[in-house]
This record gives sequence, structure tokens and C-alpha cells, in this order.
Amino acid sequence: MASFGLLALSETPALRSFGLTVAFGETLIFFLTPWMRRRRGS
Repeated sequence: MASFGLLALSETPALRSFGLTVAFGETLIFFLTPWMRRRRGS
């Protein structure tokens, strides 16, 4: 996750947008996974 966060700080627009997109997606998955596991197990 840190490597994509560093890509988000890049000066190259393509790398910046890629880094932001993947870092946002990974962060979202990181926080939603425990919530989804609890809901499916109930």
C-alpha cells in the first residue's frame, strides 16, 4: 500500500492518477473486509 501511496506523490500525471486510484481502492478494501466478513458469518 505504501508503494502506491508514493506513486500518488509523483509529478507524472499518469503515475499520480494510477497511484491515487489503487491506494484508494486498497484502503477501501482494507476497511470494508472485516465488516463484510462479520455480515456474511451472521
